Amino acid sequence: MRIHRKITAVIAATTLILSATPALAADSIYELTEETTIATGIVRKNIKRLTSKGWQNINIIEADISDGRYGVKTLTDTEDISVLNNVKTLAQEHSTLAAINGDFFSWKSDEKTKGSAVGGVVIDGVLKTSVTAPWNFATVAQNEEGEFIFDYIDCNIQVTTSDGFTIDVEHINKYDDLTYPIIYTKEWSPLSVGSAGTLSEIVVEDGKVVAVNYDQGPVEFPENGYIIAFLRDLYPEYTEKFAVGEEVALTVNYTPEFDDIKFAVGAGTLLLKDGEKTEIINDVAGYHPRTAIGVDKDGEKLYLVTVDGRRADSKGVTLDMLSEIMAEIGADDAANLDGGGSTTLVAKSPYTGVQTVMNNTVDGYLRSVANGIGIVPLEAADKDGFITIETDSNYVFKDTSIFLNVKVHDSHGNFIDAHELKWKAEGGSVKDGFYTPHRSGKHKVTVTYKGMSATKEFTVLDEPVKIYAGLKEYKIDTGKEAYISLMGEDEKGYKAYINLSDTEITLSSAILEVEGNSIIGKKKGTALATFNIGDVQTSVLIRVGGDTEKKSIPADITTEKEMNFPDDESKILKFAVFGNTVEKNTLTERLVLFTYGRMLNDSDYDLAVFAGDTLDTPKGIKTDVIKTTDYSVSEYKGSTFITLDSMDFAHWDKLFREAKEYSGDNLFIILTEGINDDKAYTEEALTDYVEKYLGNTNVYVISHGDGKILKDSGITHIPVPGMESIGSAKTAAEDAYYYSISVYNDSFKCEKIKIFEGAR
Repeated sequence: MRIHRKITAVIAATTLILSATPALAADSIYELTEETTIATGIVRKNIKRLTSKGWQNINIIEADISDGRYGVKTLTDTEDISVLNNVKTLAQEHSTLAAINGDFFSWKSDEKTKGSAVGGVVIDGVLKTSVTAPWNFATVAQNEEGEFIFDYIDCNIQVTTSDGFTIDVEHINKYDDLTYPIIYTKEWSPLSVGSAGTLSEIVVEDGKVVAVNYDQGPVEFPENGYIIAFLRDLYPEYTEKFAVGEEVALTVNYTPEFDDIKFAVGAGTLLLKDGEKTEIINDVAGYHPRTAIGVDKDGEKLYLVTVDGRRADSKGVTLDMLSEIMAEIGADDAANLDGGGSTTLVAKSPYTGVQTVMNNTVDGYLRSVANGIGIVPLEAADKDGFITIETDSNYVFKDTSIFLNVKVHDSHGNFIDAHELKWKAEGGSVKDGFYTPHRSGKHKVTVTYKGMSATKEFTVLDEPVKIYAGLKEYKIDTGKEAYISLMGEDEKGYKAYINLSDTEITLSSAILEVEGNSIIGKKKGTALATFNIGDVQTSVLIRVGGDTEKKSIPADITTEKEMNFPDDESKILKFAVFGNTVEKNTLTERLVLFTYGRMLNDSDYDLAVFAGDTLDTPKGIKTDVIKTTDYSVSEYKGSTFITLDSMDFAHWDKLFREAKEYSGDNLFIILTEGINDDKAYTEEALTDYVEKYLGNTNVYVISHGDGKILKDSGITHIPVPGMESIGSAKTAAEDAYYYSISVYNDSFKCEKIKIFEGAR
């Protein structure tokens, strides 16, 4: 008798937070978080977040600037601020600890390697380019007292002669069509824009006109002065009013007050002001990559933020959503910066010591921009820094070793040559930089050096049920080495690297020699290298010096557990699985579907599962049917079945909230599409969820796919072909098949059965 009952889940009223850090948005479904120390007081937080709108990849630099150890700086080309550079280059030139792209900008009309920022630039108290009149663009600045300014600044620039003749200047140091006069200074570039045609230049030094240039091309800037560029046909009176020897005065007025500024950069709309969301008055609507800057209420923490966008792994955010992110990470004031293809975050890697791009740019390359914003050290580094531990994996098998790449850093993240490290290893020991645990479970390793410490947690797996090499055959020259990468896998599909030194190695010939994790080819020939660990074994073939001798490779020896099914078949859950039922709706497809339905009615299956997004199930099926048309939960003979649309994020929300509440040995998740090759982070999130909440449950993901069953990190992926697998009417008898799955407690069996044979 078939046992079947529907489950009605009680949905919690609050969103369950499934990460070590608080959720950053009200509609957060699942978060994967990672935090890395860049320098003492500077951390990078990476958040991969699934929301109701899709995935977001958020990078946050949080810098403690309260003690004057670090400062914020506008980054421009060191030789010429009109030259565009990418953020990584700017970060390298200015030796930043972290940097993002800055202001919006425009290209020079006839030279795309040059351009100018829309807003103002102040570096170390020196005005490089003027603040733009408000027209919806904000300014971010810091004064000499260390106070931050997030505001819309009105800027009025005038030059007045001794007899009171005044001209209004549009900008200082920006490319422009010269509809209005523009001032250029030595901060702009080595040479002026130049005079040609009707373009003229008035050269002012020490408050006096020293030249009026016509058709002279670019000239050097005066050391203590500036050059006014204008069009003579628009302003013919300037040549008379600004005669050589005329005394002139330059005034720059700001509203509100904008004095004693040591750092400034232009921005787009304000996002937050005094802890409150502001009106978005400069909006690039929609979901896009974004960049933002913010400070906390006390001006002690600086936040540099990027959100990737226009990608499968990160949809992007609206400006309103960006405001929420800035508020929830702790910003009191915040502003939007240039985004889209410009969005870039670079930080000094604690593992390599070099400037590294931390986000995923939308175009796959680094766009050149007018400026960036960087965090720079203001004091010399001290030795009171931090320690990092880098490993190939967080998983290791019991009684095998994993290398701990330990770096000791000064306060700025520079490497320190450290000796006499002290170790504390739970469940094992550390020797010569290798951690060897002796019991399974979660265990921590802590290293200390002169008051500094770092801890890393490992998941120690029990024993591998199989091992395998990266390749089954290696070809090397005589005297060269073949690096052998061994991987072990436990019965739930969790994997960890295995060093050759942790295996018993047998070489079939003296032409080979073991050295570390490599095999050296001493002379020409072909030989086998066999690796044993416990009761499992794998072999690889190594050809040295171009040898072509034929030699077979022994089959791997595994210890995967035996499946025990009872004699009483009524206790076994047995069901059939098929993928998409419609591809082109041909006569052949209709025949396959009809035949499959007849086969199901003649069988003793408890149910029929259809995984895919084009489902037209056979008519008159007598057995229960589960298909991925909507979110549903059912239970059959102690196994739970959850169906959902892979691309419906509300379905994932329900799954992550409900799945851990169901009991039983087996959980089957039926999807429209597979996630083991997903371009976003769905598999990573589900794997994380399974490890945290479903450790005692056998989890199977059934989806439409290519038929290659894969066990990985606690999940067995079962991609099931459908109509797409049928090549033609002539090959349908061979191509059309389904999976027959049997389950009893934790025993599982999956068989491939041809539909036309099964219906006989």
